[in-house]
Amino acid sequence: MDQSYNTESMILVKRQDDFFRHWVIGFGSGDLHMQTMGGRGVEMNAANVLFVSSQIAKFQRLIAAKPEIAE
Repeated sequence: MDQSYNTESMILVKRQDDFFRHWVIGFGSGDLHMQTMGGRGVEMNAANVLFVSSQIAKFQRLIAAKPEIAE
């Protein structure tokens, strides 16, 4: 199922609270929590994302990009 969300006020949270699971075994992995605001207010979680810091940086660049509107 494909869905799209308004990213105007999306919140991304990186969680690396389990030292053993995220740093010792996971080589810097972490859990990623995403939440949209607005009418639907959807929460999404992705557990054990490898290289979570670089993934968040990619998400932030995508969220910051504004679509071009043809006139």
